[in-house]
Amino acid sequence: MRFPVPGVFGWTMAVVHDTTDRRRIEDDLRQAAQTDALTGLLNRRGWRDRLHQLTTPRGADVALALAMVDFDRFKSYNDKYGHGRGDRLLIQFSASAQDLLGGRASIARWGGEEFALAMPGAGSTTMSAVLAELSAVVPDEQTFSAGYTTLRVGESVDDCFDRADMLLYRAKRDGGARSYGDADAIPT
Repeated sequence: MRFPVPGVFGWTMAVVHDTTDRRRIEDDLRQAAQTDALTGLLNRRGWRDRLHQLTTPRGADVALALAMVDFDRFKSYNDKYGHGRGDRLLIQFSASAQDLLGGRASIARWGGEEFALAMPGAGSTTMSAVLAELSAVVPDEQTFSAGYTTLRVGESVDDCFDRADMLLYRAKRDGGARSYGDADAIPT
């Protein structure tokens, strides 16, 4: 058995890994999983995560207005002008909508020419006014239809969103270029 010699120091070996690149790649992948590649807006996954953030900490008492927006006759627009111009219209609208909304609302590209909006702390009157403002920033003289509603006490966000979606389809059936809220709903 050997004993350490006084005045002689032992050594330690360490392996250090720089994880900066790995973390950056993970952050980029996380961002890509929640962002629409064309418009840079949130995608469905990102929007649902944002809704969860908006509603979970405050519980059932959160005031939240939701809306679904769908461009009118977008297929005809694409057929007439081409998909490249249709993409530019979506990109321009998305940028203008983000500028207009600022931090007041979250907007996401739901799919195709559909967009979802969430406004915490807002009611139907506010959402109606915001949709009117948004209709003014749709490029190329195009229009959209929208359905909007507010989260009811004890209601799931999904049920509220489904109601907004049903109101959107009613606005489209009634000719488009209009927004319907709960006050416009047909009693069941």
